[in-house]
Amino acid sequence: MTAYVRLAAVGLGLWQDGECVFVDSPAFGTPAENLRREFGVHFGWEVLHVETLAERPPKQWVYLPALAARRGRAGASAAPTPCREGRGHTAACR
Repeated sequence: MTAYVRLAAVGLGLWQDGECVFVDSPAFGTPAENLRREFGVHFGWEVLHVETLAERPPKQWVYLPALAARRGRAGASAAPTPCREGRGHTAACR
């Protein structure tokens, strides 16, 4: 599906003159009507750039490296068990 078809599906008509693209008409009763109401987009306005949402992984993935680093560090930084003298323990523990 082309960009023109998708924009027409939400009610925004466009026309092209050379390399320039212009707004033809945001149709009434469509999502494109919000452009007219909220931003004042009208017939003849030139489209200079288009912003789209970037495809991103879910934000919860950020926790995996932190958990992996913590898990790997947990074994190395664990406090040593204290030596006790007495049955089966030697004084060389000190």
